[in-house]
Order: sequence, then C-alpha cells, then structure tokens
Amino acid sequence: MESIASLDPKVYFSYANGTLVDLIFTVTAGDPAAHPPHPMHKHGVKAWLLGSGTGEFPYATIQDAVDAGYSGINIKNPPLRDDFPTPGDITGKAWMAVRFRAVDPGPVILHCHIDPHLATGMVIGAEKITSGYVPSYYLAKNKP
Repeated sequence: MESIASLDPKVYFSYANGTLVDLIFTVTAGDPAAHPPHPMHKHGVKAWLLGSGTGEFPYATIQDAVDAGYSGINIKNPPLRDDFPTPGDITGKAWMAVRFRAVDPGPVILHCHIDPHLATGMVIGAEKITSGYVPSYYLAKNKP
C-alpha cells in the first residue's frame, strides 16, 4: 500500500485537526476562450468565502494579505458556505480564497460539481491529521 507521504501534493494535502485552514484557488482560462465558473464543493464542515478576484492572488498567504491591509479579503463577516463558485468569464487568471476550521478528523473531498470536470480529475483529497485522537462518541458506541 502506498504511504500518504508519497501521494502527489497536487491531489492531496493534510492539516492538523483543530486548526484554521486557508485555501487559495487559482483558475487559468485557455487563450482566447473565456472560462465559466467552477461550482466547488467541500464535504465535511462549511468554509468561509474570504474573497475572489482577477489576476494572480497578490500575496503568499491570507495572513500576508490581512497584515498588508488588502481590501480583497473579508475576514470580518465572510459568507459561510459548503459550495463556492470560482470567478467566471475570465480570459486570464483569477483567484478565490476560502477558510475552514478542521474540526472532524478524517479525510474529506473537495471537488467541482460539474460532473465531467469531477470525472476527469477536478477533485482533491484533504486529510485532518489527528495524532491518535478518537472522538468519545466512537469509543462509547456499542459498549455493554
């Protein structure tokens, strides 16, 4: 069996349970065709849609953007969603930033809801690392 560490980081990532996780999506349209939005869906807990825009995301991290006072990121009252569309009708690059709190250990899937896109690989696996954590309701279940 293949170890988690050997998986391609473009289709899998991990993070510690109980942490805030920021994801920055980059969409690149073909030239000259405009690109429609991708309805991205994250299983498990919902995510806050922090912002989106055209071009490259101008910072390395969300925290860098917040520290610089970047107006394209909303951390005060972002919408909480389980799906979020990438910017649409672009002819170059665009970005979208989301944040979620990792609160339920185990793998989750993030994918595009356009079936042909999902079927051709527009999906990523995310794993909450738990360091041996087992929720108490699993331990108490089926006990005499």
